[in-house]
Amino acid sequence: MVRAQSGGSGAAYHPVPAFCPLTEGVVEYRLTAYVAIGMCKGPPSGHFELVGRKRPDGVGSCVQEVLSKPAVVFGEIREYQKGGRRYCGVPSCSWTEGGAECPSKPGKVFAVYINPRGELFP
Repeated sequence: MVRAQSGGSGAAYHPVPAFCPLTEGVVEYRLTAYVAIGMCKGPPSGHFELVGRKRPDGVGSCVQEVLSKPAVVFGEIREYQKGGRRYCGVPSCSWTEGGAECPSKPGKVFAVYINPRGELFP
């Protein structure tokens, strides 16, 4: 689902649910079309990490998996990003440059960054 972002900017975004470390409930972040297009123009593995595939458990990508079940969430990620967050975790799979699903790489952590406006960014 793509929605028009409130605030008059007209920018399209996709809502992405995530674990909220403050309430232990669910918060909704935004994946803007601009960021999604930029990530999909990069290496093919980035596209699959973002989009993934449909799964019976409802978690279809590395981004969704880490946001919904993070190992740790850091706040105040950068001096100029006060209020932003970094979600870190080990997703159940990773992707090759050719788009093949494979086991997560040993010793690697996947990070998802959220800016103070609640938007994902690379």
